[in-house]
Amino acid sequence: MHIIIRILLLGLLFTGCSTSKPLPVSAYQIHQLAVFYHGDSSQINFGNPFPFSLYAQMKNGEIIQLTEKDNVRISANLQVNLTSEVAIINNKPTSFLQNKIPFQVEVGYPNNTIRVLLDTIFINFKNDVVMDKRIIENLNGANGSKAKANIIFSDGNSGGSGETGYDGLNGDSYEIYLWKKETRTFIICTNKTKNESYKYQVEGDYNIYLSAAGENGGHGGVGVPGGTGNSGENHEDFTHYPGRGGNGGNGGNGGHGGDGGEIICYIHPNARDRLDFLKFDVSGGAAGKGGAAGSGGFGGTPASGQPNARNGVNGSPGNDGNPGKEGYIEKTIVPFNYEMFK
Repeated sequence: MHIIIRILLLGLLFTGCSTSKPLPVSAYQIHQLAVFYHGDSSQINFGNPFPFSLYAQMKNGEIIQLTEKDNVRISANLQVNLTSEVAIINNKPTSFLQNKIPFQVEVGYPNNTIRVLLDTIFINFKNDVVMDKRIIENLNGANGSKAKANIIFSDGNSGGSGETGYDGLNGDSYEIYLWKKETRTFIICTNKTKNESYKYQVEGDYNIYLSAAGENGGHGGVGVPGGTGNSGENHEDFTHYPGRGGNGGNGGNGGHGGDGGEIICYIHPNARDRLDFLKFDVSGGAAGKGGAAGSGGFGGTPASGQPNARNGVNGSPGNDGNPGKEGYIEKTIVPFNYEMFK
């Protein structure tokens, strides 16, 4: 495998946002930054993860691999996980001429200045393409709040109930036109739900992915145990009996899965051999699970001669949501004038 290294000597220093703590790697000592692509750069396509790592050459000659803890900021057109050493191109191409992605890397340090690297990823489309890639959001309900200590009354406070998980969104509706020129496949992917159109391409025998699946419902939040009752006390002039335990919080209900969307694909006869490479998904979203119930808190410890206090009542678990319904896929081989899509 080839290793492609792109290095830009750092000539840019400018004032940036302040940082709240010192960096593990001092940007004072960075001489230059380098982005490493492990593998042939021609294996990069839109929406598909590819290896990506960032290194700093220090002024003493040492090479250090940077991670998120080094306060690295990378422009939004790339989704990068430096710890896992992978990146995904976030851009959705609106032109068949779009074959490169410029990006910027910033490394901050305590006195408000930063080091900057400007670079470009070149795309040769020789890999699977993931069209209109969606960012998966956390739809889970929040857990209940912890029972606070009761400093006024003897009984323990009830634990907070978990929140209901959010319902997953339905999948979008798509219309696709697909054709070939020699070994290259061209795709017009129109998201009819959002009224947006993108232009993808694949060089060679690689898969074409599109998900119009419904989102999974979020899980319900967990109910929190009830607080423990205060202990009993015997004094000459007064008596405090032990407090009852607080009731456990209820688990939140799971959210419903979203329904799968619709994909209508028109395939030119010159691309009928692409049918097996079309990987479409319109499955319904999974149901969110109900949150667990919080247990009742313990009764307070009785003083000598006092009766035992009652424990709190357990909460109720949340109900599971309902799964989403399957969507619809239609693939039709039909002649059309693809020159109109240029």
